[in-house]
Amino acid sequence: MEKRKNRMKKNIYSSMLFSTLGIGIILFVFSFTFTDSTSASTVTTLKHPKLKHTSSRDIASIWDWVWGSSDDKGEPNWKLLYAQLFALEMKKSMPQARNNSERLDQQKKLTDDVMKYIRYTPKTFYQAEIEIMSKAKNSYEYQLWRKKMWEDPKNFKDILSGDLNRSIPKGLRKNPAIDRFVSTIEQNRDRKIVSGENFFKTPEGGNIQWGLTYRGEGANPQDVVLVLIPGYAAHTIKFAILEEFVRMANLYHGRPKDRPMDKDGYLLFKPQTSQIFYNPPLKESISGAGIVDVLHPAGEEEMGNTVGPNELNGDHMYKWLSNLPKQYENKKLILFGYSKGGPAILEMLEKYPDLRRRVAGVITFAAVHQGTGIARDALEQITKISGKNNLDDAIVEMVEMIKKLKDQDSKEIANLIQSLMGENKFISVAQLVPLIDVVKEFVDNFANKEDANKIGLDLEKLKKEGNELLDTKDFVKEMILGVRDLSPKHRTKWNLLNMNNSVFDKPIFYMNMSALTDVERFVNPHKFIYQGERKDGVPMVPVLSRKNGKLAADFTKYSIDSDFLYFSSLGGFMTAAAGLFDTQVEMSHTKSFLLDGRPLSASLTKKELQELWNDRDVRNFLQKNSPEIDTIEKFSNNPRNTLVPKEIFSNIKSIDISDFGGTHWDFTMKQAFSATDTLAPNGGFEWEFPRDAAMRALVQLLALHNIYQTMLSNE
Repeated sequence: MEKRKNRMKKNIYSSMLFSTLGIGIILFVFSFTFTDSTSASTVTTLKHPKLKHTSSRDIASIWDWVWGSSDDKGEPNWKLLYAQLFALEMKKSMPQARNNSERLDQQKKLTDDVMKYIRYTPKTFYQAEIEIMSKAKNSYEYQLWRKKMWEDPKNFKDILSGDLNRSIPKGLRKNPAIDRFVSTIEQNRDRKIVSGENFFKTPEGGNIQWGLTYRGEGANPQDVVLVLIPGYAAHTIKFAILEEFVRMANLYHGRPKDRPMDKDGYLLFKPQTSQIFYNPPLKESISGAGIVDVLHPAGEEEMGNTVGPNELNGDHMYKWLSNLPKQYENKKLILFGYSKGGPAILEMLEKYPDLRRRVAGVITFAAVHQGTGIARDALEQITKISGKNNLDDAIVEMVEMIKKLKDQDSKEIANLIQSLMGENKFISVAQLVPLIDVVKEFVDNFANKEDANKIGLDLEKLKKEGNELLDTKDFVKEMILGVRDLSPKHRTKWNLLNMNNSVFDKPIFYMNMSALTDVERFVNPHKFIYQGERKDGVPMVPVLSRKNGKLAADFTKYSIDSDFLYFSSLGGFMTAAAGLFDTQVEMSHTKSFLLDGRPLSASLTKKELQELWNDRDVRNFLQKNSPEIDTIEKFSNNPRNTLVPKEIFSNIKSIDISDFGGTHWDFTMKQAFSATDTLAPNGGFEWEFPRDAAMRALVQLLALHNIYQTMLSNE
């Protein structure tokens, strides 16, 4: 039970208390609010012109520019290659087949899993979206076309073949370094992964250490550090994203599996300093390779208020990276950003040129690169209920309103939530009041019973921390500004002004990974992992009962994550183009602005377009770099990746490498909110997603990309 106590500080009771105090309600509703009917009607009618009107470039040349041509001397097809590596790693995770019958069963399961967890189309993401929008007329047709586009069995033949020559041009295999790396992958394609093995000690792990640190024949290798940056509210959560991978790196280099805590808490905690935790000497890699490590920030001191502005997060992370032990100061960095962590990384690099010189590239998963309509709707509701059109005035009003939540009864809290939800009511005040009362009664019962001591839960301390968090200077202001930072208009302006060579003044790669949620599968009961077995259906409400007059809940049959994602995503599925949504962000908005051939009118309202066109900084930038964009019609309807000439952003190599089948959370975590061993013996729910296989595939692709880029620079 001890091993889960440290992990449970962000468990169900944190969520319950947040509901009681109103903090979690406001965080939830502001950043993932439901869409009102006005917003829905505005966004769903945005313009999606046909492909023949989408680009001033020839589509084929864009394809070659993004992916590399498919001829003998071209660049690898990174998107197909990643899918092949992911499928290969899933296959290696299966047990050794003992006979032909088991081999056939495993092949069928592999095919099913590949089709379930990989969304693949040879088209670009924006070509696919525009085609679906032009052919489908209603939600049912959208669903059919999504499946046809991303789940066509014909598109998966190359993935399941395992033939890497279909994604890596044969001419590249003539390069000794590329051939050595790819050959090692091929030689180990039938090696079965042993339960509990450390990836860094495997043949594949040695191969990626060599490939990631390769600098050319005869050159000394470059040490590389992969830095994982989590997303929204991460400073209140103790566990790492991609936790299994972080733990393997920690153990490989002789560190404890998890970062110890100097000061423990539920919401407010202080981890052991990085100067101590990351100070032990790093383990030497295999002969001829440099050192590869994986780092992860923790707590508010290292990340800042992660529901706040991206710039604030960037300032804290820059300070953290700058103060790492001396053994890291000359190492090359690759930054991985999840969700809000993606734009936070970019804004950090924009502000700190000395850090840019150390960064080889950025990879993101489900990052809010181009904003999310959910944040737009939250801002609209904030100004609406505050009665203030100016955001600064609205913030002042909301600060006072939220402070009063602690003294309001259930009906008043429910009315406020309902007003934030807007006119399109998915849940009524009548439903909210008993729900809040149940939560309050449960917490009050538990706070006064000996049961709390059995799992070491101090509800008075939890309540105190919740109040401290709410009363923190500028917390509410930062939270609302953080929502603004994730709005489509704000992110569009940032991308226009900063995704160019004047900011990124040295070559850098910029890879995007995304999730695409099947709304039918998500809303209906689906598979999950419980106590190591696959089960059907994740209950959306806890099983409650009364025993001897006190309230009890069966937490072995409840997933808070499912509740959160379900209620926070309903509005987004309604407004996302063609229903392409990952439960938190529109799929196309998780892609690089520089890869996106859609016009701005496909994701911005007329009001937002007019405000951007009237923005002095935007107009000055366009006049300097794209004087031909001289009308709002051109600004609104030209492909966004052609609003500035290609040479203006030639240093940034954007690559779309994958679309997963799943939700916003599947790849990075098992469950964000989990119960303790006492409440859920042997563990609770986990998202059923092959995270280890996906991560092993990613680092292999990164290693090959480094070898390929080294080859180009040495030619």
